[in-house]
Amino acid sequence: ALLYFAAGGSEGCRSFNKVLCEFYDVVKQSDDSITVIFVSSDKSREEQLAFFAGDGVHAEWFMVEWTPNLEELAKTFEVEQTPRLLVMDQHGRAVGENGLEQV
Repeated sequence: ALLYFAAGGSEGCRSFNKVLCEFYDVVKQSDDSITVIFVSSDKSREEQLAFFAGDGVHAEWFMVEWTPNLEELAKTFEVEQTPRLLVMDQHGRAVGENGLEQV
């Protein structure tokens, strides 16, 4: 699974989303197990939903529901800036921290 930290208000995130969407589509053709989980760094649930529902993210991605506690999740994975893409193993551990560069 890919854990994707991003925010709709960030130009860097909007630009990378296009690249990640294309990557996802290419990989999905040969590996149906790819999963992207979007974790919002937006300031509100409304901002998160607008970004997720708009042209920001892929329609097949999952989303962690927005709460003020999402900052704690970001701290757990040492997310200091967005976008950030982590490769996760089946136990929920980050096994790859340079997802942006790998995509």
